[in-house]
Amino acid sequence: MHGRDWDTLGRLSEAERRDGPIPEDELIRIRYGSYAAFEASRAKAQVRHFSGLARRAIRGLRLRRALRQDGRYDHVDSATFAQLIDDDIADIRFYLRERRKWLRHLHKIDKSGSRGADPATARVLPGESG
Repeated sequence: MHGRDWDTLGRLSEAERRDGPIPEDELIRIRYGSYAAFEASRAKAQVRHFSGLARRAIRGLRLRRALRQDGRYDHVDSATFAQLIDDDIADIRFYLRERRKWLRHLHKIDKSGSRGADPATARVLPGESG
């Protein structure tokens, strides 16, 4: 284990010795060091998630169009096929919009430089002002 992992385990062990459940804010501070670090980690994960969804949806859209060219979607009428394509494009737009939203949130966290910020001041969800 790395030194940071041992420190985290020690702080977690100390917090568990108290009566009652460990508050969520304290768990976050123990695991990440600050709420801003937790938010940055969460935002990076969301960016990766929506990037992956968009890539897979684009790949699926290209495959669907290629299969149509090969005649494998001949059993589907043109209107239905067009609706499938429109739905694929709407999904891709949604994934990219969400990715941009989380990227803006991540940049806001990085710009604020509030690595040790109090959860009450650092807790801003994408799309909210803060």
